[in-house]
Amino acid sequence: MRLDRIKEENRIYYHLELNEVIILKVKAREYYSKHALKIEPNEQYNFEVLKGRKWIDFFIRSGPCGFNNRLVKDSDLRLPEANCFAVCATLGKNESDHFALCKKSNGCDCKHTHDITQSGKLYFFANDKKGSLFANLNNWGHLNVRVQRLK
Repeated sequence: MRLDRIKEENRIYYHLELNEVIILKVKAREYYSKHALKIEPNEQYNFEVLKGRKWIDFFIRSGPCGFNNRLVKDSDLRLPEANCFAVCATLGKNESDHFALCKKSNGCDCKHTHDITQSGKLYFFANDKKGSLFANLNNWGHLNVRVQRLK
């Protein structure tokens, strides 16, 4: 197996071979993660947020499923259907193709399989107020995301 690592625009992009695994650090303060994936159509990835880490929004500690923030309307979040500070991913920087890595059901399920339909770059982020780079200044910590290419 060979891991392609491409550095550009002060970010590091990884393209995984079939069945290859990488663990990425997703920092709460980064609007678009520094470490991202280079993806192609018809690929499939499994994402798992590893246990044991918390991150902080202002002074509220949370895990990968985030929390219900009464100070921010759901419609003001980058991904309104996910909790505030849930770990999410987005295809490109156009803010229109987001998905949550964790689902809050019975507890917090942080495994997600996603089929890729277009080429581009996949970034990770803490679901916070959209359009506000200033909002990220009160964010601290990071989560580790295990990524495996399945197809």
